[in-house]
Amino acid sequence: MIQKIILVMLGGGIGSVLRYLINLWVPFTPYPFVSTLSANILSSFVLGIFSSILILHPERSWILYLVIIGFCGGLSTFSTFSSEIFHFIRQEKYTLLLSYVALSVCLCVIAVTAGYFLSRKFVS
Repeated sequence: MIQKIILVMLGGGIGSVLRYLINLWVPFTPYPFVSTLSANILSSFVLGIFSSILILHPERSWILYLVIIGFCGGLSTFSTFSSEIFHFIRQEKYTLLLSYVALSVCLCVIAVTAGYFLSRKFVS
């Protein structure tokens, strides 16, 4: 258990630092979402690569903790979302896929909006 926690912590730290560096590297674009989009795409790509490796080599469970949960989680939570969507595609559960995407996007936007306006009431 402690080994898994250390792997998640190491991967998460590296992913978080990389996300910060991407934000420093890409701030000069006229589109403020480009650094986040870049981090999300990179994280999803890495998750795809290492998920494939883990499926082919399940004995390499360290990949799950260090790379998939830790690194990709630190770099972007969007990678998990993308992985779950891919899972629905592989299982041909298209109605569930569309419902999940719509709910995720709508509820996350609502949560961000609610958090923003709620914090404005308490922080002046």
